[in-house]
Amino acid sequence: MSKIGIVIICGVIGALIGLFMATGAINQTKKSERGAFSPIALVAGLAIGALGGLFLANTLIQDDNAVKKFGFDKMETFETKSGRKWVVETKWVNPLTGNTNSIETRFSEAHRSVIIFLNSNLQIDHESTSDAKDFIYKVHLNTRYELIKKIKAGELEII
Repeated sequence: MSKIGIVIICGVIGALIGLFMATGAINQTKKSERGAFSPIALVAGLAIGALGGLFLANTLIQDDNAVKKFGFDKMETFETKSGRKWVVETKWVNPLTGNTNSIETRFSEAHRSVIIFLNSNLQIDHESTSDAKDFIYKVHLNTRYELIKKIKAGELEII
């Protein structure tokens, strides 16, 4: 969807929500006060709702730009086995540098816990003794989400 489409849809949805909230506020006033209060509530509800929708659209567009900037839209996640233990890995290419980055989650016998690597550098030691496939996958997805959030915010640098 184009950026203009996102702005229009979020603005209209925000305005509708504001209109519904204003209508609810009008229903809570006395009948004798509704004549003076109704136009003010409707205009204020529409304006605040539309501004909220535009703010949401701006946030969505910025997030979409960050996803494309770092190449997160082209991530590939796959599961393999290393011996008897499951390994979940996500790879993507950073369009800015052309380098391939990876997040790898595995159970380590040496640590007796689940460990997560970002580009072969230890990031997190999960301190869990479960080596089940579903558990490793869930830990990987949660950690991937947190690492991506840090990379977008500039708290963590990748090559």
